Amino acid sequence: MAPLIVKPVEDPRRPSPVVVGVDLGQQNDYTAICILEVEAGESENLYNLRMIERLPLDTKYTEVVERVKAIFASPQMIRPKTLVLDNTGVGRAVFDMFVKAEMDPVGITITGGQEVNQTGREYRVPKRDLVMTLKVVYQNRRLRVAKDIREAETFVHELQSFRIKVSLGGHDSYEAWREQDHDDLVLAVAIAAWYGERVLGFADPATTAAIDLLTHGRFYG
Repeated sequence: MAPLIVKPVEDPRRPSPVVVGVDLGQQNDYTAICILEVEAGESENLYNLRMIERLPLDTKYTEVVERVKAIFASPQMIRPKTLVLDNTGVGRAVFDMFVKAEMDPVGITITGGQEVNQTGREYRVPKRDLVMTLKVVYQNRRLRVAKDIREAETFVHELQSFRIKVSLGGHDSYEAWREQDHDDLVLAVAIAAWYGERVLGFADPATTAAIDLLTHGRFYG
């Protein structure tokens, strides 16, 4: 399916809220950051991917915090905004660094389970929910990618390279088509889109239906 790549147009009098998604890298993994603008329609959200970037390997978490702070301080970000972090495996201390920086983050811990659990501003979310939310939003052409942003083509390739396998027992696994492919850009946008759909509201029934089918052993890829 050909990607919908456009330059989003915004009414400056009514700036839309944005979700800043951050997939925190670990050893040999990149950290990815995205800005996803949320346009609320009558029955569903539309999403404008206004920025996406991959930080160099071995970038320190203190430097990631400073980068996100700089994004928050930019003039274009004078609008409602939420920082959503994939803090799976990085430990509470890293999450607290963003708290101390007064960015009021939402934490996402990715699991292999089947249910979403919430404690305060932290969620435990099955990876299938995150990936399928993004896949369905993308396939329904509700995700618009500005053609001139950094890593736009890499993100689209990464998303199209992602596949999901579900065993007869209902256990799912996720992998790129080739070992050298990464999924950090996909996950940064996926956690932002999931938050937009499931927390900010207007969850698309098609998204829910696709995830429900997947939990019963269907294959998507």
